[in-house]
Amino acid sequence: MKKSSLNSAKTVKLPRGRRVRGDLGVSINGSEIGKSLQFISRRMILTQRGKPVGAIVPLEDLSLLEQTEDLRDAATYRAALKKAQREKTVDWETLKRELGL
Repeated sequence: MKKSSLNSAKTVKLPRGRRVRGDLGVSINGSEIGKSLQFISRRMILTQRGKPVGAIVPLEDLSLLEQTEDLRDAATYRAALKKAQREKTVDWETLKRELGL
């Protein structure tokens, strides 16, 4: 598995006619899942024993989720920066000196 261009998604190459074993030990037929995913245009909930355990979403939805996470991360960063500017902070060199590093 390799990291895709989308922040947290992993890309898995699906081999033809062979079974793929995922991170959680789930085994699927690579050809079948590849054919099925080509036509996904809506969200699908995966269940096990009647309980939701995961989801398959179109790539467009995944991209929107990633953008939402990026916006939230930026807002968190801005809030932390404002807090640091309001409160007394110590620069790295001073901290190292105080800690004897």
